[in-house]
Amino acid sequence: MHAAPVNIGQFKIIMLLAYKGITTASDIVIISKNLADIDTRQNTIIAIWWCECDWNRMILCICDSINYLNEDELDSFIECAFKHLNDNGRLIFDMHHINRLKEFEEEYIEEGYLEDMPYQWTINADNDSLHEHFTFYSKDGMMKEDHFQHVFKPETVINKLNRYFDVHYIEDFVPDEKVLFVNRKKDI
Repeated sequence: MHAAPVNIGQFKIIMLLAYKGITTASDIVIISKNLADIDTRQNTIIAIWWCECDWNRMILCICDSINYLNEDELDSFIECAFKHLNDNGRLIFDMHHINRLKEFEEEYIEEGYLEDMPYQWTINADNDSLHEHFTFYSKDGMMKEDHFQHVFKPETVINKLNRYFDVHYIEDFVPDEKVLFVNRKKDI
């Protein structure tokens, strides 16, 4: 099946790590070579890379990418996906389960090394969002980056999708972590 993959969010960090050769997934480098469009807003980067195929059959947006959008951006994304898909095309995405907010009521802290570069990563819930803070300590100095992920209630997303798509979702795709949406374009 032909698909257009979409990644929204921590793209700047992925690109930095790939540039420095620090990666455990060769896909990151392949994706970065196929990059066609970058839109920078505040601290969020939206990166869309295109397959060399007819991508109007399916749009795949995974790794919680939807959570980097606010409600207005989510509306625009859904409408744009609808316009680009062929009849009966699919929009497939996952997002954080609402219980992720409970999971990160207390700050999560991870420290370690990427190759020889120390890092610290923290996550904590802030109202209806998750705040991620990254700090990398390199020989050239310290790099800090913050990301905010909106955690949507499934009902909110369903209501937004219903205008354009027949909605099917699995609320506990990964119990208490991920909701999966598989949506078919409506014939409007």
